[in-house]
Formats: sequence, structure tokens, C-alpha cells
Amino acid sequence: LILMSKSNDVDIVREVSSALNCLSSEDENKEEISYRAISTLISLLMSGDTDVERHSCCALANLLEMTDIHARFLEERGVPPLVSLCSSPDMPCRIEASRAIANLSSIPDLIDTLIQEKALGPLVKSLEQDGDNCRFAALALANFSTHAPSLFKIQSAGAIPHLVSLVSGVDNNAEVRRYA
Repeated sequence: LILMSKSNDVDIVREVSSALNCLSSEDENKEEISYRAISTLISLLMSGDTDVERHSCCALANLLEMTDIHARFLEERGVPPLVSLCSSPDMPCRIEASRAIANLSSIPDLIDTLIQEKALGPLVKSLEQDGDNCRFAALALANFSTHAPSLFKIQSAGAIPHLVSLVSGVDNNAEVRRYA
């Protein structure tokens, strides 16, 4: 799969990213995929193809459910392209990128890194544009808010009005309201 991900045929690369996405959803595969393919998945985040980027985001979000993988992801410089995809024109890709950021932000020591990599702006934008689909952006901000030094930065990024809107919207998804 890793060798095939280097193909010039976008259909093959789409299938590879889809396969890695499917494989990464099973806990028993996550460690091996992260060991063998995390740099490949990170490079696929920058492929320019919506399907490839979406599947790669999803695969990485699946892998980042395991906190043991976070350090390797940071070493491979995966945060910048992931943050970039939080602003993707493709909503499912934005959602998966936000889910990956939410998984990373579950570790308080990584919140400063995520803020330095400019994750706040795209997450706040997701609150504004994605309606009930912003649950992972709201979760990431909920995680950020547990880190006292980031509170002013969250407020400065303009998150508060959007969070209040999510909480007070009676038609909003209960999970989104809880995270907000």
C-alpha cells in the first residue's frame, strides 16, 4: 500500500487512502499502521485530491485515538497539514481534520503546540459554518478550554459567540451542545 501511494494514478492513490482508512478503524491495526504508514498518510494530506485527503484525515483521526501515537505524529510534522485541512472546502474532510485535532487535544501538553500551529481559527470557523457537523471542532475547543493559558486565546479567536449559539440552539444536536 505504501508503495502504491506513490503512484501517479489518482484512482490508485484514492484506493490506497481508502484502504488505510478502513484498516485504521480496527484497534489491532493502529500500531502497525502508525509505525509503517504515518508519514505516508501525512503526505497524502497534501495530495490536492479531496477523496485522498478525506480518507487520510479519517485514517489519522482513527490512529490518533491512541495517545501513544501522538508523539510520532508530531515528530513527522503532521499538525500543519492537518490544521490546513480544518479549512478544507470539503465538509467531511473538515470534520475528520477536526476529529484528529480533537484527539490530539485530549493531551493537555499538546494544546500549546496546536495553538502555535494556528488550529484555533479553523476550529472556530467550523463552529460557524458546519452546524451540527461541528461536534469535533466543539470537542477540540472543550479540550483546549481545560488548559488555563489557552482561555484568553479561545476568546480572542472569537469562539464564545459561536459556542453560546450552539448551546442555546434548542434544535442543535445534544452532543454538539454538550461539547459547546
